[in-house]
Amino acid sequence: MDAILPFPSVEQVHSRLTGEGPAPLSRAAGSPFADALSDALGSVVGQWLRAARAPLALAAGRNDDLVGTMLEVQRASLSVSFALEVRNRLMDAYHDVMRMTI
Repeated sequence: MDAILPFPSVEQVHSRLTGEGPAPLSRAAGSPFADALSDALGSVVGQWLRAARAPLALAAGRNDDLVGTMLEVQRASLSVSFALEVRNRLMDAYHDVMRMTI
């Protein structure tokens, strides 16, 4: 039977996504598109981190704002959904370009 691996913490996921951990992300130097995309993904990751911490703070009693917590979680959900939709559109455009005949 396979061993069950522990679920990574929010900080571990953040360090891997931002390149501070053992699996850094490669970036094209000097590319405005890559910089804009990196900034946008960093914003999504930041919102996701805040949304992951908000229910924990509520459950621990450090925060008593249930509505604010739910808004934070929904805001992060919308950000991730939007990022996935942008990714899908970019992949569709890439596939269209690759199918073009020269």
